[in-house]
Amino acid sequence: MSESSNPTKNYLITSCKSYDPWLDVLQNDPVPILQRDGNILIRLAKVIDLGLIEKPEIHFKTAAEFKEGLLNCT
Repeated sequence: MSESSNPTKNYLITSCKSYDPWLDVLQNDPVPILQRDGNILIRLAKVIDLGLIEKPEIHFKTAAEFKEGLLNCT
């Protein structure tokens, strides 16, 4: 069998791409938590989503602010 007719090898060569999850986090906006898990309380999801905001500026400036937001949503 010639190399060009080996579908498994061709698939592996053409479909393998280097994936860097850290680069993905830096270059893309976060996915809203309810899109990942619809069972989370809406008020908790809102705080989590606020905690992931970086643009135009970070919503929670400190961990204490984020903690307060989490405690207030329950």
